[in-house]
Formats: sequence, structure tokens, C-alpha cells
Amino acid sequence: MDGAVLPEHAEIAGQLAAERPAYLPMCHKFAEHFLWIASAMVRAGGDPGTWDEEDGFFYDVLRMPDGRYQRLRVRSMVGLPPLSAVTVFEGNLMWKDPVLTRRLQRFLDERPPLRAFMHDPLKVGCCGSMLTAILDERRLRRVLSTMLDEDAFLGPHGIRAPCLWLDLLQSGHHALAFTACP
Repeated sequence: MDGAVLPEHAEIAGQLAAERPAYLPMCHKFAEHFLWIASAMVRAGGDPGTWDEEDGFFYDVLRMPDGRYQRLRVRSMVGLPPLSAVTVFEGNLMWKDPVLTRRLQRFLDERPPLRAFMHDPLKVGCCGSMLTAILDERRLRRVLSTMLDEDAFLGPHGIRAPCLWLDLLQSGHHALAFTACP
């Protein structure tokens, strides 16, 4: 399942659970799957994730036959879906469930790099609402500045894919070159 739609699914399940608590396990499932996908993107473990801190953008990652990983530094649509993985929960039953809150708290406590990367989903905002987002505000601004840069990603007719950025990647004795869009 696409990580960008999981917050919306959790929100729908939360609304249903307000009327029928039998839907709470679905809230748990969607919330945990969202966090697993976010964790894989950030890659709090050893393998590289899709996020490049230096560039402030998400890239594809290629796994080589020998087990090495190479980030494909091509500014493409791959970097944009995390922008849509955002939902505001209006203090519904889902977040009032102590089991879910404990599970999310434990999941995040066991992954400090993930918690530092994303917006804290357990932080209560205005009127008791809670925001779920893969990107914190600083990283969101970095991705948006890339996406809205008219010299790079934003063309006169919309978003370029892949855009003007060129990168040469060394893969053993072979070089992979990417060309620019007109």
C-alpha cells in the first residue's frame, strides 16, 4: 500500500471507530504501516533510505547485485509523494485509544532517528488536533523549495519529471548518465 494514502485510511477508520469501536484495530494497522513506510524512507537502520539530507530531497535507491546500495540522485517525481502523506486528526477516538497511543509511543521511542525526522504524530495541536506527516517543517520547506524552483523542477507548464539536474553515478566500471528534460 502507498504510504501517502495510509494517513487518510487511518483517518477514515478513526471516523468509523467513533461510531463502531470495532474499527479501532484498523486504525492501529494503518498507523503502524504508515510508520513502517516512513521508517524505511528515512532508513533509521544501516541501509540508505530515500531521503538525502544534503540535497533535502527523496531519491530512488538502487540495490546492486553485490548487496551495495546506490542512491539515484535524479530529481524526479519520486521526491514528491511524501508531501501528500499528511493528515490532520481532529481529536477523534483513534487518538484517545490508550492501546494505540502506547503502541505508537513505543514504536517511535524505539526509532529516535525516525522521530527526529518526521512531525511528531503524538503532539497535540490546536483544538486537540494531531498532525501525521513524514516530513517535519524544516524538511518540508526544503522539498518545497526544490519543487517550486523554476530553474530546476518547476517548468512553465508544471512539474518537470525528471528535471534539469544531472548526476553521474559510478557503478563499478559503468557510468550511469541522466539527461535533462527540455
